Amino acid sequence: MGVESLSDIELVDRVRGYDDRVAADELGRRCLTKLRKARWLARFCPGSLDRHTFLEEVITLAAEKIFRSLASFQTNFDCWVGVVATSVAKDYAKHLSRRAAHEALDQEPLE
Repeated sequence: MGVESLSDIELVDRVRGYDDRVAADELGRRCLTKLRKARWLARFCPGSLDRHTFLEEVITLAAEKIFRSLASFQTNFDCWVGVVATSVAKDYAKHLSRRAAHEALDQEPLE
């Protein structure tokens, strides 16, 4: 039986408990598929930025955060991925807005 037939929860258990590289690769593939379908994350994109660029960065950051925080996962993987992705999208949007504000301040002439 290959890892493709395992549930998301079984894959998480294998990754957390046995540091199973094959299970981690399959979980990563599934995770990226779920994240790429989450187009609603674009609603957090600041108006001045390209939505595609924003989404690609959010997907990358969310995937990294999901794997770093697998220990906190408990029951519904799809829901958890959505919660993490939403959090990452909001944080990244705030980061971009702050950076844009700082850049605007830097562009103002000194009197």
